Amino acid sequence: MPARIETRVTLPEGHIRRLRELANARHLTEDQLVERALDILFDLGEDGEADEERSGWSALSAAAAARVWDNDDDARYDSWQDLYGTSQR
Repeated sequence: MPARIETRVTLPEGHIRRLRELANARHLTEDQLVERALDILFDLGEDGEADEERSGWSALSAAAAARVWDNDDDARYDSWQDLYGTSQR
């Protein structure tokens, strides 16, 4: 069993009432319910870190794609409608 440390948390009266009701409805102690809620909160924080990492990789890949697509050789293909004599709809 993991080490436990007791701490004191001050909550509004309405939160305390809802915490007790929810714990009773789930057949948990208030401590167990708070522990589960904190696990969910901490998992959300980790997802935020993953989102930051994904956006960082996206920024890097966008720069690489720009080097591939935004150049003089590619520019002639950007005006394909002029090349093939078609008009925009």
